[in-house]
This record gives sequence, structure tokens and C-alpha cells, in this order.
Amino acid sequence: PGTNEIFGIHHMDFSLLKECRIFHLGYPPLLPRLIADDGHELEMLLSSVKGEGVITSLDLSLPDSEGNAGLANWPRILKRVLPSVDIFLPSIEEIVFMFRKSEYENWNGNILPNVTGNYLRKLASEILELGVAVTGFKLGVMGFYLQTTKDPQRLQVLESVIDIERWCDVNLWHPAFSVQVQGTTGAGDSAYGGFLTELLHGSSPHEALRIACAVGACNVEQSDAVSGILHRSETQARVEAGWATSSLKLPE
Repeated sequence: PGTNEIFGIHHMDFSLLKECRIFHLGYPPLLPRLIADDGHELEMLLSSVKGEGVITSLDLSLPDSEGNAGLANWPRILKRVLPSVDIFLPSIEEIVFMFRKSEYENWNGNILPNVTGNYLRKLASEILELGVAVTGFKLGVMGFYLQTTKDPQRLQVLESVIDIERWCDVNLWHPAFSVQVQGTTGAGDSAYGGFLTELLHGSSPHEALRIACAVGACNVEQSDAVSGILHRSETQARVEAGWATSSLKLPE
């Protein structure tokens, strides 16, 4: 694990927060100090950032089922941490492992064939009830699902980057774009990055989701994690030119 083993809140330079609008943290399962004591330090870190008026965003990674992260009490950790998280877009495999582990095990980790629109809505609603403003799930070849709070007051923290009326009570799914896959390393991160970038440009929920899918698709067209990523304007042009989407549909 290298330096991940010791990374904690004391490594943060909070003075830098005045220079940013969104604070994004990835991979608590790979940061053992942050998730120790049922996420005590992770809660401290995110609540401190949120206290500075900065939008908070959290991404996950799939825990090693046989390691310490896999044995952690993830429902307890997330219930403790998510009230301090504004944007939360894990992969469907990660969140099912953490929130519905018995289903993950029953399905042998093969989540997508068992997912329906109704399943995603219920799972997202559970997360929103814990205090998140914007949530959703990266679905790989099935695209991306997005759901937001019905409470406009909860979205106030995002008013510097979004139109609250357009973003309130959103329920959207976007299919993946058609690609020849060369590698999937960083695909979810790229999609999440595309989503956050669109937020910073004031995009609508549909456009943010569409570009998130597009950036993820660009990523998998190359074997490495970054060389497939295009400039934002190039990505938009490719989408507007009629880039075809997958024929896979999300069952209701």
C-alpha cells in the first residue's frame, strides 16, 4: 500500500481549499487510516472541508473481500460519512458490495445482469436519505445512472455551479457509447471527472451525464488510463456528431 497506509487528515493543506470549488476524494478502501474506527478520520476530513463551504465529492474502489477493507463495516462507515458528501458516484459493484453485501455474494459479484431501473432508484434513494445531494452509479457497459435530492435546500451548497431548479429531483439513465475497448483502467475515474467538469461549466444534468459517459468511453479506447481522453470541446463535438450508443437497455 505504500504511503496509502499512513495517509490521513494531517496530510491535508486546508489553506488550498480557498482556491477550489469542488474537493474530490477517491478510494477510502485503499486508505486504511481514514476508514479505521468506522471512518472516524474520513468523517473528520470531509466535514472539515464542507465546513469551509467547498463542495465535497467522494468516489470508492472495490474492497479486497479478503482484506481489512473487505471486512470493514461499510454500512456504518457510509452512514457516518455521507452526510458530509455532496456528490457520490460509485460503481454499482462497489456500492452493492458495501450496502447490500448479501446480494453481492448471492450474485457472485456479477451485478449488472441483476440490475433494473427500479433497483437503482431504490438504492439511490437510500443514499440520498443519508444526506447526499447528488448520487448515481457507474454501470460500465450499461452506462451511467443519476439521481438527485428532491430538497432544493440541500442543493444550495451547489448553487455556485448548478441551476438548482434544473437539478432538483432528477432521475436519469444514459447508455454507454459504442467503442472498441482496448483497456478499462481509469474508465470510472474518467467518467467521474467528466461529470465534475460539466458541473463546473454549469451544464444540465442530462449534459453532465452524457459527457461523463463520453469521457469514460474515450478512456477505454486506449489501453492506458489517460491517452484516450480528449479536450472537452473535442468530446462535445464527437457526441454532437452523432456518436452511437450501445443497444443495451436498462430493464425497468
